[in-house]
Amino acid sequence: SWASVTNLTIFLRADAVKNVHGYDENFGLGSNVFEGGEETDFILKIIEREGAILYYPDIKIWHRQNSHVLINLKKQLGYEESWGALFRKWSFADKKRLSVLLAFLYFLIKSLMGSIFWALRGDFKIARFYLMKNKARLQGWIKYGSFKNSLRDI
Repeated sequence: SWASVTNLTIFLRADAVKNVHGYDENFGLGSNVFEGGEETDFILKIIEREGAILYYPDIKIWHRQNSHVLINLKKQLGYEESWGALFRKWSFADKKRLSVLLAFLYFLIKSLMGSIFWALRGDFKIARFYLMKNKARLQGWIKYGSFKNSLRDI
């Protein structure tokens, strides 16, 4: 699952890393384009090159973090924008990627449903956050398209 990929939980063979020729420098902290998503993109490149990876969901890695994403909203929305860009990048990589586009639509619908749920419970702050996540993801989708088109002009 895309949501399971984080640099804290990735362990790779050296040859797999060398075969994909590094990260896409347009993703990740320090990038001037997208703030996150570098590890997910990297894993997808490895899967594309190697055909598969091993995933062990029973292995748990504890990482201290804020109890609620609303504490660092700007950072979270930057990550959501990066997700939108990644979904666009991988949706059209080749004809076999329809499942990625469908997953993107699933995440948009899931956030919309979350917004409705929290609004019905009267917590409009969290309901708004879910709508903001969708807006950021859609902005990332659009921004990636503009970004890729601008690279073609160079």
